Amino acid sequence: WQLQKLMSDSWVMFRKCSHELRSTVAQVRYTVLPWHEPNKEPSRTAKQKAETVTRGLMSWRPNPFSDEKGLGGLVYHALDSVLSGVTLLEVQWQEAFGEMLRGAATWVHPRQFTFSNAGKIAIWDMNYKAVMQPDPDKFLVMQYMTDSGSPLGWGLVRPLAWYWSGLVFNREWMLKCGQKFGSG
Repeated sequence: WQLQKLMSDSWVMFRKCSHELRSTVAQVRYTVLPWHEPNKEPSRTAKQKAETVTRGLMSWRPNPFSDEKGLGGLVYHALDSVLSGVTLLEVQWQEAFGEMLRGAATWVHPRQFTFSNAGKIAIWDMNYKAVMQPDPDKFLVMQYMTDSGSPLGWGLVRPLAWYWSGLVFNREWMLKCGQKFGSG
């Protein structure tokens, strides 16, 4: 995540492309249809479940004076996993339409979670002295796979790091040497 942040802060085109990818997907509109077998009408239960999902999609009410985000923000932050490999979001529940539905989501900073020795995501306590397993009803974990192994190495930032390093550290040197020795 630190590499991604450094690249984003110093490489404007990377930041622009990252934002375009994430904001475009976050603006997708969802249509919920009840499941049914081909050439048959959906059952009453399927229609009720589709209505519940629709209410759940419409119930997002983030607090505008906090770091809470609605459904679009959840999708935007979830796509951070494409760049970094793994993203953790905390979900706040609220009562809406007479039932408990998701109301907002908050991005969890990567310094707040780690991988345990068992290879599972663990959240640090407030003093960074102990870790606990995240509650699956309260947290969403997104992992973007591009290779085998740990999700910490799966993001698309790692392959771009070489180009970013050349851009930031070697551009001036490469141009000077290319001009001096005629190899450019």
